[in-house]
Amino acid sequence: MRSLTPDARYERRTEVVRLRKTGLSYFQIGAQTGLSRTGVFDICKRYAATGPASLRDAPASRASGAARKLQLPQEALLRQLICSGTPDQLDLPFALWTRSAVVRLIEARLGLRLKVRTLGSYLARWGFSPRKSGKHARDLSSARRLRLREEYPRVAARAVIEDAEINWGDDAPLRGHADKADCVGPGATDVDDQLGLTSAVNSKGQMRWKTHVGVLTASGLIDFLHRLVAISPKKVFLMLHDTPAQRARSVHVWLVEHVDEIEVFCQPTGGARSAGARVEPATARPSPDSSSMPPHRSGFPTLVRRTRRGVGP
Repeated sequence: MRSLTPDARYERRTEVVRLRKTGLSYFQIGAQTGLSRTGVFDICKRYAATGPASLRDAPASRASGAARKLQLPQEALLRQLICSGTPDQLDLPFALWTRSAVVRLIEARLGLRLKVRTLGSYLARWGFSPRKSGKHARDLSSARRLRLREEYPRVAARAVIEDAEINWGDDAPLRGHADKADCVGPGATDVDDQLGLTSAVNSKGQMRWKTHVGVLTASGLIDFLHRLVAISPKKVFLMLHDTPAQRARSVHVWLVEHVDEIEVFCQPTGGARSAGARVEPATARPSPDSSSMPPHRSGFPTLVRRTRRGVGP
């Protein structure tokens, strides 16, 4: 019924009432009209209570978007500010963007107080929400899905023993339906082609994120990891989708230096670039004169384990 036009719904309800008056049962009417037995019963019940007026759709109580607390220009301004940098660059006491940080931004810039739980629809519309995991699962081969199911419990068991917090990390192009000109810098033509979103979601569903221009670089990933560690009360186990930036030697070295604060595990992905990636990578080690690891190996935990045994990276 919802897919029909108002006039078509009126005709369908009229037909239900006419058939009911002929003595047909609810089940028989449903079979002829394509409605469920419950739907037929509800139409007949409303008709008996209020008469022919119930056959028409009720008038809309308010226009679409009328209940929003933020106007479209205000939404565009907030999205632009979030895209422009991190909260501390806007004099907010947060290292990464969170719902609480956005609430403080709205209060500081617009003088409005919004509850944290009301921001979900705004952030999703602006593109600041994690990607759905179902698509990644469909892209994985059955062997990689099986390996992830086998390896993740080991990471989870270590997290319990070491009192660490598991986060699921991702880097993806920034989505959203706001005006693309809102976040475009000098000389840029399309914000969603040039801005990316690096994020981490913990077991409580809290998302921390920052944006970047163009492809995520090694320095950009290090900055994100540094900020994530700064705001995490526990050691971080980050399950990160395989990206070129995380294979850079500078990232490996940074992780070795901060092994007591964070460990990164490579999630298997469906792309050709990350073929053969593992949650616990093989014992591979980058050569001293190489600037990055081969695409099929990550090496993060390997570097960490060797450092603990007294062997340098």
